[in-house]
Amino acid sequence: MIPLRYLQEIRARKRGWKRVDVLGNHRYMADSYYLTIQLAGVSMQLIVLGDRLHNQLIIGRDVLNYLVVTLNGVAHTVEISS
Repeated sequence: MIPLRYLQEIRARKRGWKRVDVLGNHRYMADSYYLTIQLAGVSMQLIVLGDRLHNQLIIGRDVLNYLVVTLNGVAHTVEISS
């Protein structure tokens, strides 16, 4: 999920709608978009959801499975490589 305002700002191409199921039986419809991203030298073509409510970016396993992510809680750092 990506904040909707960012997708609108870059004029991402809209795909349609998708139902989002949230814990607690809360459901809503979200805009979906085609997007190409590059992270740690890996380019991926994705279908992403625009989040109207939050200002956070959520990366799922469809992206993370292609990367090595190292979390260092003591140093408060995240290292991403391919």
